[in-house]
Amino acid sequence: MKETTYLLQKASQWAEAVRTKRLSRSEAWYCVQSTIMKTLEYPLVATSLSRSDVNTIMAPILKVILPKLGIQKKITHSLLYGSASVQGCNLKDPWVTQLVEHLQAIMRHQHRDTPSADLHVENMELTQCHVGSAAPFWELPFDLYGCLAPRSWMKSTWEHLDKTPLTLKGPKFTVSPKRARDDHLMDIFVQHDFDVETLRILNECRLCLHITTVADITEADGSAITQEAWEGKRTQRCSHNWPKTTSLSADEWQTWREALCRTILFQHQQDKQLQQALGCWATAQDDEWLWWFDASQDAIYEKQPHRANRKWIRSNPNQVSRRYHIEHTLDEVTIPLNCRWCSARKTIGQDRLALCYSSKRLVSYGTMSYMNYELEYQSSARLRLLSSDQSHLYDNVEEAATPVAFHQYLESLPQDARWAISRSRCADGGASVARAFRAGTLQAVGDGSLKIRIWHIHLCA
Repeated sequence: MKETTYLLQKASQWAEAVRTKRLSRSEAWYCVQSTIMKTLEYPLVATSLSRSDVNTIMAPILKVILPKLGIQKKITHSLLYGSASVQGCNLKDPWVTQLVEHLQAIMRHQHRDTPSADLHVENMELTQCHVGSAAPFWELPFDLYGCLAPRSWMKSTWEHLDKTPLTLKGPKFTVSPKRARDDHLMDIFVQHDFDVETLRILNECRLCLHITTVADITEADGSAITQEAWEGKRTQRCSHNWPKTTSLSADEWQTWREALCRTILFQHQQDKQLQQALGCWATAQDDEWLWWFDASQDAIYEKQPHRANRKWIRSNPNQVSRRYHIEHTLDEVTIPLNCRWCSARKTIGQDRLALCYSSKRLVSYGTMSYMNYELEYQSSARLRLLSSDQSHLYDNVEEAATPVAFHQYLESLPQDARWAISRSRCADGGASVARAFRAGTLQAVGDGSLKIRIWHIHLCA
């Protein structure tokens, strides 16, 4: 790095100039503290030097100045940089000084209207976006999540801070769960012990899809992930200000699909069903969701980021298949407040731009005259309703879904986790078993047969 090379050059020049001088110990101490250390400390607020970089820069300085100070050359750095209160040499550690300067800069500009405050906020938002965790990245272990963040001044500060007992409580830029039982994808992947290279690939796939939580890739009813998310295409959300990503290979998207099957999907099923379906939405409205269903009109509203909203009406109410076409109108389409989340997919047709004048419609491919003309967005596409959110039909859905008996807990487990117990029978719903388990007196008695695949086990409380 240029900063390391420059500071090393300054340190070498100073060491060569001091090496041939006859200095007393007090003069040598004053020289190192008031000249070269100040030169090194001045740019530290803007640098991102690692511990090895600092040791490389300090090597020529210590080689020359320690003998003049009457200090053994092989002294450990913990004593050299230690304070006088712990019998140290009281020499400032540039690596620690750099970390302190960074933290002071963040706290100093946090509540100020300065360009540095804007840069800090943007850098923290970018780092949090790349990490993709439910917790602020300051509170996460760098060894597990550091590989996800891009190289930056903020990442360097986080890495150095993680090696100390210090903590930083700054502004939070985390994304809240959008539904009950929702979770952040990167937290799930890290918990399943993927290696560093696989985590980087999965994170690149996540950034390419513009998603953070499981709810971002699920259907509206929360039971399965979307086909687009499985194939590596953008989902049914309009998102802004995401970092730019490069195109990914087929092998990388295959890694993405294998990770989904290993973590949130059933591994041996092809329907992309979630092991644990998502619950109610956290908010009544969502500015990023594109498709909304109005049950009273049997209509679908499409929220378009850069164009006017569109309304899709039922093509044939008498048919079982629920297909919709666009309702052409010059009026502004407003999405009603009683609409619910839905998932839809366009089937046939293409969109086109048309020029409308009075009641006549003309398609223009050349220079357009804007007088008395209006540009209208037309479409011959058809829409198929895949699913819609039904959680509003139930009161206290979370409480109702909470298991209260032993057999209900077994039934709430994922399908691949029910292999140990296929059927159970408890007279009191498992209360006596729970009490015996807490007391440490629970005993299990089996028939001991190895010839059949079904064992009968009795729990004695």
